[in-house]
Amino acid sequence: MIYTFHAGDYARLERADGTLSKTLTGYVFSYERSGRFHSFIFKWDDGTQTGWSGNIADLPQNFTRIGKYDFALIRGMLKNCGYAEMDELDKMSYTKAMMMPENLHEGDFVETVDGRVGYIKSICRCEKCRERGFYEPTVHFADGEEDCITKYEVENGFKGYKRIGRWENASEVQKAQKLNEIEPLKEVEKGNIWNERSGGWLYVQQCKINELVDAVNELRKEKQK
Repeated sequence: MIYTFHAGDYARLERADGTLSKTLTGYVFSYERSGRFHSFIFKWDDGTQTGWSGNIADLPQNFTRIGKYDFALIRGMLKNCGYAEMDELDKMSYTKAMMMPENLHEGDFVETVDGRVGYIKSICRCEKCRERGFYEPTVHFADGEEDCITKYEVENGFKGYKRIGRWENASEVQKAQKLNEIEPLKEVEKGNIWNERSGGWLYVQQCKINELVDAVNELRKEKQK
């Protein structure tokens, strides 16, 4: 079976946390292939980053989707019909030469500015799209709903989206990072104000606290890169 993956592909993982099961969604941060050997680095919605390398036949069972491949469905088909139906599975993975929006692929991770996540399920190739000059991708969201990315949204810089595949809306990412920053203490006027409870000058204490706040915010920014 021939698989085609890209950096920016949507990914879904079932993770066991003690007795509870948790679904993580994210995207392929980087991808390399050498023959039948695939190497991924994933970034997940909980802020973690993991990697996996190997033959796709050995992909851990808790990976349920990468890009356009629904591995839960593929495993079910293999289990139910056996390898005699491999031709049908090959059709699912076959990638034809097709006209599509630049740098967008079926299976690309999508995140909107209001936090909805999903992936590009398909890209329309009808005559109306051809006449408009843009082949509209259909996005399947994690809540089960579907919507199209329209030519109007493209012409307006994908303002409703935070990330599509490898493309990232820099202004929205900066807003999200700003929300995660710890606000420094409002500085008091420099002077000899004694803090009776802690036994120190208030202005000096606030300066030290704000230094720690700045250091923590810098560490958070580094972790998000």
